[in-house]
Amino acid sequence: MGIQGYSRILGELKRLGVTVSRSKVVNLLKESGLDPSIERK
Repeated sequence: MGIQGYSRILGELKRLGVTVSRSKVVNLLKESGLDPSIERK
């Protein structure tokens, strides 16, 4: 999983006024089976 996806999600949440830790985002995405990394060519 790429760190960039987590950073983008954290940045967007912060912009919306939501305070959450990086580890919480990581755990929620893993539990949901989502991979936030971007596929690169």
